[in-house]
Amino acid sequence: MSGAAAAASGRSAGEMIKQYIRDFKVLADNPTEYWTIQIVNFLDSTAYFAMISIITLFLSDNIGFDDTSTGYVVTAFTMLVTISLFFTGFISDSLGIKRAVNLAMLLQGVTRTGVLLCGLFPGIPYREWIVVACLLLFSPGMAMGITVYQSANRRFSTKRSRGASFLLWYMIMNIGGVIGGLLITLVRQILEIDITYIFAFGAGLSYLAFLLSLFLIRRIQQVRSEDEEDEGEARKRDREAE
Repeated sequence: MSGAAAAASGRSAGEMIKQYIRDFKVLADNPTEYWTIQIVNFLDSTAYFAMISIITLFLSDNIGFDDTSTGYVVTAFTMLVTISLFFTGFISDSLGIKRAVNLAMLLQGVTRTGVLLCGLFPGIPYREWIVVACLLLFSPGMAMGITVYQSANRRFSTKRSRGASFLLWYMIMNIGGVIGGLLITLVRQILEIDITYIFAFGAGLSYLAFLLSLFLIRRIQQVRSEDEEDEGEARKRDREAE
């Protein structure tokens, strides 16, 4: 009896896995713009998770902050990312997806470059304050990226592919986190160079994401399958029926 139950359980698990894979087939509905956003998401996540993992060590060992000041700076940085989420959504909506992605990636690239230069050249005047300013300016760019990804996932997916589209976005973000950890291993243990170069990799990934968005995101209208009715038209029809 237990053997039969185990076999049935195994078949059930297999069917669940097959169904899980089949669900992702609907992603074929999504255009190039959706896949571009996912590549940008991956590059952005990799750069961010690598940076956030070493930021405390970088501020204390490379910039010279004491433990208390480091804590204040990191807290202000993370809090500002959260606070920025409340208003970057409105900015993203007003700019449109393409311009919002471009601005977010360019802002992140420039601020990472500023931190990189301060880490590489100790003689820069007021470099401690420049690093703090760059991190605080980075926060809205990070928040804007988060909000615009959600808008883009909806805009560039059909109703039937939307669930899988958001799930893939979340999976790619987590994969970026794993790769970000491997990037730290590459810099510290394999290349054996200073952690400041994490910001060099991060800036490079941000600029690459900017270029991908600039040249590959063209569509701005909502994606729909052939049998999917426009939401505005559906509401109009319902009002007329009443």
